[in-house]
Amino acid sequence: MQSVQRMGTCLAAAVVMLGASAATAQMNPMPPLGEYMDREMNSGERPNPTDRERVVFTEIVHTADAAWTRLFFGDVELDFGSRLRVTSMFDGEVQELDAAALDMWSNSTAYFNGDTVLLELIAAPNTQRNSVSLDRVQVEVIGAQQIGLCGICGSDSRVPSDVNFAGRLMNPGVCSAAVMNTNSCLVSAGHCLSGSSQVIQFNVPNSLGNCNLQMPPQADQFPITESILTNQGVGADWAVMTTGTNGLGQTIYDRYGEYRPIRPTPVSLGASVQVWGYGQSLTCTLNHVQQRSDGSITGASTHTYSHTADTTGGNSGSAILHNDEIIGVVTHCPCPNTANRIDSPQFAAAIEDLCPNPAPPNNTCQNTTVVGMGVTPFSNIGATTDGPAEPEDCTFFGDDNIQSDVWFGHVAQCDGELTISLCGSSYATKLAVYPLTCPSTPGSVIACDTVGCASNNRSEVTIPVSQGQAYRIRVGGHNGAQGEGLLEISCEPTPVDECPADLNGDGVVDVSDLLMLLSDWGPCDGCDSDLNEDGNVDVSDLLILLSEWGACDA
Repeated sequence: MQSVQRMGTCLAAAVVMLGASAATAQMNPMPPLGEYMDREMNSGERPNPTDRERVVFTEIVHTADAAWTRLFFGDVELDFGSRLRVTSMFDGEVQELDAAALDMWSNSTAYFNGDTVLLELIAAPNTQRNSVSLDRVQVEVIGAQQIGLCGICGSDSRVPSDVNFAGRLMNPGVCSAAVMNTNSCLVSAGHCLSGSSQVIQFNVPNSLGNCNLQMPPQADQFPITESILTNQGVGADWAVMTTGTNGLGQTIYDRYGEYRPIRPTPVSLGASVQVWGYGQSLTCTLNHVQQRSDGSITGASTHTYSHTADTTGGNSGSAILHNDEIIGVVTHCPCPNTANRIDSPQFAAAIEDLCPNPAPPNNTCQNTTVVGMGVTPFSNIGATTDGPAEPEDCTFFGDDNIQSDVWFGHVAQCDGELTISLCGSSYATKLAVYPLTCPSTPGSVIACDTVGCASNNRSEVTIPVSQGQAYRIRVGGHNGAQGEGLLEISCEPTPVDECPADLNGDGVVDVSDLLMLLSDWGPCDGCDSDLNEDGNVDVSDLLILLSEWGACDA
């Protein structure tokens, strides 16, 4: 038995059977982030009988020696159009909360730098029921950080990074989380959600020289709105969450356009992995600031992976990735560290329940996306299977369908050869080409491929086309694989014969070519001597040959 420990700020230890030896659970002491202080304040009812909005109540909330501040409200009543405004007196950052936003933020605010914030109640014109009460504040007293480094595999190999799919999860401690789809859903560790009113932060600035945290702008902070989680120790320590919007009304994906998909298949022992997260650091300015660590998979069970990527307190919930796909979330140390597998049955079911991937817009043949020449990025994540199985043309290792398919339309731009390639895609692709009509039964497929790309066993087909012909391109995955892809289309024109009467190809139209033509005299559909392509070699073709007599480049 090997002892393990949570990587966030909860202090319960866990012991799990991972091998044949036994050890006592080791705890890496990490106190909850900051502290809560009672701060009772009540504005009473504040009407606004005027025809213009007015600030009807103000309160300066100050906590001596606080590096940052967050407010938690009691009863708040806001008439339609009324709102609260909170301003940091340190850097001027502002958050405004109407009744709907206050509900989304669970009656709290985002995090503000500094020890003082100004709270204002702004009443809409001709309103009566406006009031605000304050219950408590959360603050971090300057110099109160305690640092622990459980989870470093040798020397600390982490390096600063700035990707915007990985966020810092706040309250009651510091954890990490990752954006898993375009709906801005997150995955993390279950023990990271032992409190309420969580906030996810991006573009996190460096911490202070004394290791105290600094907060990003309000536009880079988003509330957690709903979650499904379990916190039952190694292999049962995961969370999936939905998120709200920032003060600009943006979702996480709206603002950054980044996420990492869930890997549909397991990885093997020795596979390389990467972790982006917000662990503790002995370099104060990097304490709970985003860093990346690389490692490899050293062990696997039904519910967990063991890995050697460096992780410390605050890395709990960090996504562990292979080839830019999420395979699990970091949960426990010491090294080799432990991640809860993303495909463990309960975790996968919770993700499907709370945060199913949205179907792509071209999920069905009827909603085909028209594309031109060049490279088109796409995703089949969340796609269903719309087209028929193609057992005669598309069977590959027992898989006769193009599953999780998305659809594209293309009009050929040349007479020649059309190449459709998925070689730049990140998952196990499958590709079929059809005439323009959507297929409802098998058998109309023109070409099908799974591993035509020599470089990486992705899909590629080349077919003869005439300019103006339209095609349906069906892109899916082998055995239902899903991921991000690149669809590349090119057309190579058939070379034009500049000297068709040079029948023997020696660069000169002469007696040799004349004799070849005469030998083909008469009906000759498709032969080279039928220069006017009328199905007969006759006087008309002879006259064409004589008109081109001599060197072809003359």
